[in-house]
Amino acid sequence: MIELARLYLLFGMPALIGCSIVWLLARKRVRLTFSDGLLLIAPCLCWFSCLMIDNNGKTMSNLVELIYLGYAVPILFAGRVVFSMRRPGASRAPATTLLASCLVAVALWAFVPGLPE
Repeated sequence: MIELARLYLLFGMPALIGCSIVWLLARKRVRLTFSDGLLLIAPCLCWFSCLMIDNNGKTMSNLVELIYLGYAVPILFAGRVVFSMRRPGASRAPATTLLASCLVAVALWAFVPGLPE
């Protein structure tokens, strides 16, 4: 379990820093929801779940996918913030962003081949 927590840092640090910067820039105009909090957990869990189901010949070099996913989450969050500022009544934007981030995690797992060590 401690190993998974260490691997989570590969995803969590870029995601947390990026999402914090986006939120600080727009905190007066956007309210955070529960789905926004799940953005820091769910994509990584989706990627880990896919990896546990079938590793597709992936090695430790494929942990770079977690870093890419950590950089993708703030980009998706920034899109959600911009969309929410343009359409304040759009209540589905946080959930849609969460779904999109999980789909990015599954796509990274599915389309990145096993990298050599």
